[in-house]
Amino acid sequence: MTARFIGAVDIPLTNFGPNGYAGWHMPSVEYYDLSVGYTLKATNTKLRAGMLNIFDKTPPIGGINSFGFGSSVTDVTVYDTVGRRFFLGLTQKF
Repeated sequence: MTARFIGAVDIPLTNFGPNGYAGWHMPSVEYYDLSVGYTLKATNTKLRAGMLNIFDKTPPIGGINSFGFGSSVTDVTVYDTVGRRFFLGLTQKF
């Protein structure tokens, strides 16, 4: 099991305009991942499977987009915006 922690962020004076947006607070978030693997030594095969974001934690939402229409935005390079997902893998060496 792996834990991914992203600390809280305060973004001051972002999108400051006539409505008085003085910034916002992005709370901390934790994501938990689980994976298992097995190696078949006789055939030199590695199998793996897992689940990312096992609790299906949604990312924090902050601010408005650059178009100013009130749509919320989340930094997809930092937060897990996909949600819970599964994976399978196989590696075979010849």
